[in-house]
Amino acid sequence: MASLVFVHGIGVRKPTQGEHPYAATCRAIGWELFRKSIDWSLVKCLWGDKVGARLLAGGVSLPPERRGKLGVPLAPDDPAGLWAVLFDDPTFELRALAEMPEAAAGAVAGGPPGAIPAWIDVPNRLAAGLASQDPEQQQLKTALDERLERLQLTASFAQALVAIQRDPAMEAAIRHPEAVRAIARAIVARTVGQALDEGLPAPGLADLEAIESDVQQLLRKGQLAGLRGWAKSVLLGWGTTRAQRSRAALMSAATPLAGDVIFYQAHGDCIREEIRKAIMGVAADEPVAVLAHSLGGVATTEALCEDAALRKRVRKLVTAGSQPGFFYEINALRTLPFGEKLPADFPDWLNFWDSRDFLSFVVEDVFAGGGTRCDVEVNSGLPFPASHSGYWRQSLTWERLEKFLAGRH
Repeated sequence: MASLVFVHGIGVRKPTQGEHPYAATCRAIGWELFRKSIDWSLVKCLWGDKVGARLLAGGVSLPPERRGKLGVPLAPDDPAGLWAVLFDDPTFELRALAEMPEAAAGAVAGGPPGAIPAWIDVPNRLAAGLASQDPEQQQLKTALDERLERLQLTASFAQALVAIQRDPAMEAAIRHPEAVRAIARAIVARTVGQALDEGLPAPGLADLEAIESDVQQLLRKGQLAGLRGWAKSVLLGWGTTRAQRSRAALMSAATPLAGDVIFYQAHGDCIREEIRKAIMGVAADEPVAVLAHSLGGVATTEALCEDAALRKRVRKLVTAGSQPGFFYEINALRTLPFGEKLPADFPDWLNFWDSRDFLSFVVEDVFAGGGTRCDVEVNSGLPFPASHSGYWRQSLTWERLEKFLAGRH
């Protein structure tokens, strides 16, 4: 059996309650390995709880009320802008509709003659969990359930249905002609937000839009899917402005996201030692590859550079949303100064990056020496920071990983 060692990135810590986010991510990765028939055993390397950065004085260094979020500017017509808003505030669109005259949407109130009004029908469907006696609707619900199960979102989705059904914002907006669309997006955003809080990777844009479309149809059969012009101009523009305002803030109250990076620069040997233990703990006769995310990719790169014995054990290196190329270019890798080549026996390297994940960088033309290097762009369609974990739900990631591990790159 071959072993794939998974090294996590920044900010991964044991929560005060609920499942560990690292365990949730490992479960998601394990599921994708199974689905793609990648016969490599997943080996854990959880370093954050043991040697990650901590606020040793309880956060007294943080100014009062600092609650920053990571963000990057988005193009005005980028759907990621809307999801960035809704991930942060799932009922924002509903509250906006409640305050918006119907004429602003350019729509006509009401529905086909004899149809049950949406303000009666939609709450009933939510209360029924989107179940229906209609065969076509049943088939759609089955497809939705299968997608949610594949993405491990079943429990989060059920919770989101209940939460949105009970939210005053839904009742306030329900008579607006665009309410069904907004309710569907609120449910999807709440589902993904809950999953991200639990450490599960975010689904890609295609899955988000497919779930949204299915929910719209299940809420109101015949409702057309997609953004209307007012939503594009008002909500996407507002989300872009909001992202631009927040993109420089890097700290959170509980665990500074930048803390692990700063800590690594001072005490990186502690993290590299945890990686070394995980790799050398694999049976000597088993092939070993490393899958490293974010800062974990930097630490693994440095560990391989400084330890010849480790390089003999590791056949392949895979990084995603990672920064070794950037660290090297600014001469911040302690074990490989800028201008020096990778060791001749450095393993073949596959690196995934996403243009919306501003913590991802390329490596192919940055380094010299060592084995082969290949950068692969993944387009999750997600806003940051969801894009930073979006690699694990993209088919391209696992297709290229399978080929790479099999030596067909």
